[in-house]
Amino acid sequence: MIDGSFVTAKPEPGDINVVIRLGQTHEDLLAKQNVEALELERIFESREPKEAFAAYYEDRWDDWVKFFAKIKGSTTLSKGLVEIKL
Repeated sequence: MIDGSFVTAKPEPGDINVVIRLGQTHEDLLAKQNVEALELERIFESREPKEAFAAYYEDRWDDWVKFFAKIKGSTTLSKGLVEIKL
């Protein structure tokens, strides 16, 4: 999921936030010591880049969707989101 001013009409966006939905496949790759899965895990643990987040389980993904759907400064308005399935 991609959020931040990067997905707005701002001529010079200032930030991007990314949430990557991981699941059993990621856990399986970690158990097999897959290099790419280990590197991705290191990124999330170190929080570098700070704009990248992981959602390991369905309920956590739903929490991120609710969080990014909020409009700053409003308690009643929400916005649409972009989800990219790879």
